[in-house]
Amino acid sequence: MISGAYSVVSAVDTKLASLEQKAISRFAGMKAQIIAVKNKSTAF
Repeated sequence: MISGAYSVVSAVDTKLASLEQKAISRFAGMKAQIIAVKNKSTAF
């Protein structure tokens, strides 16, 4: 019973961690795009 609950918790932890990684990489990509746009606008 306890080990079953533990495996569920660890599975949820793994899922949350991968979602967090996706969110971080997506945010980093958006940040890079914003910086690129700013650089373009200052170049003109």
